[in-house]
Amino acid sequence: MATRMKTTKHLDLIENVLKLVLFIVLIGGLMVIVKQSDVRANMKRYLDMAAAGEYVLIPRAGNQNVALISQEAYRLYLEYKRELNNREYLAMIKQSEAQLADGKLVTKTIEELEEMAGEDA
Repeated sequence: MATRMKTTKHLDLIENVLKLVLFIVLIGGLMVIVKQSDVRANMKRYLDMAAAGEYVLIPRAGNQNVALISQEAYRLYLEYKRELNNREYLAMIKQSEAQLADGKLVTKTIEELEEMAGEDA
């Protein structure tokens, strides 16, 4: 069980790294990978790079990596994430509309809904 959980965490990490790389490619940025000690020794340099639009990735033990990005890149990331969430939500609505058109409905009375709500409490 522990191995499966560890594998799932690794897959989640890989998925997140791929999303970050895809996002960077989509907005046309460059990525630099630097050691923690280099960042400590040259903080201004790496902050300036991030402010100029480059992405600074700092690997850390236990896959606790950190990315330095500009405020503008962060704003774009939030926009991208919001857009992705909206697409998923709209897909769910379209699926619900298709189910409605196909007559795939579940009808509940008020009493049944109240009973269901009481089960969650």
